[in-house]
This record gives sequence, structure tokens and C-alpha cells, in this order.
Amino acid sequence: MTGSGQPTRQLLDLQEFGVLTFPATAHALKAERTLKGGERAFVTIPTPREISRSCGIALKVWPQEAEAVRQYLQERGVEVEAVYLVARDGREVKVLRLDDGAGAHSGGGGARGGGEKSGED
Repeated sequence: MTGSGQPTRQLLDLQEFGVLTFPATAHALKAERTLKGGERAFVTIPTPREISRSCGIALKVWPQEAEAVRQYLQERGVEVEAVYLVARDGREVKVLRLDDGAGAHSGGGGARGGGEKSGED
């Protein structure tokens, strides 16, 4: 599923993008319904394993719009767990959690606790 706005194909192909995660699938589905027909482009994706192993659904958005999308959803009663910036370079994946200032992290697993980490697919 996608929203309107900048071309969805370009969003799908991005190597640097924003990811919004949710505490449960119901919240992710509510976010999708809330954004449908709006002015912000999004794609529903499986939550990247570098981020979390909890709710399996996340939203991929333009990196420069990630915080604005979070605010838009929260203003409409959608609970957002976290916002991340993800950068892929071949097999290297770097993840930065935007909502806290924790230090850098490396290795597998989820990025709960925030900060930046890198891992390989």
C-alpha cells in the first residue's frame, strides 16, 4: 500500500529512507488508513530486522519527511513506537533512531534503546 505524493517507485528504490515502527500491528494498520489519500508518500513494508523483531509491519517514508509523518500520525491518535533513518550500502546497513541521543551500536538484533548501529544482511 502507498500514499500519494512523490512517486512510489522512487520511494521503493531508496537506499536511504525513514522507517516508522509501531507497538502492534493494529497501530501500523491505523497509520496506513490515516495516511491513505494524504499528501505524504509511504510504503508498507516488513519491519527491517536491523530495527526490531516486534511488530512485523512498518512504514517506509522519504527520510526528510519522517518526523513530519510521525507528528501527523500522533496528532490523529496513532501511536508510533519509533522513527529511524536507514542507509543501505550493499550489504552494510546503518540505522539511526531519531527520537533519542544514545550512542552508536553495532551488531544484530533490534535497535531498541536507540542510537546508531550497523549490521549486514
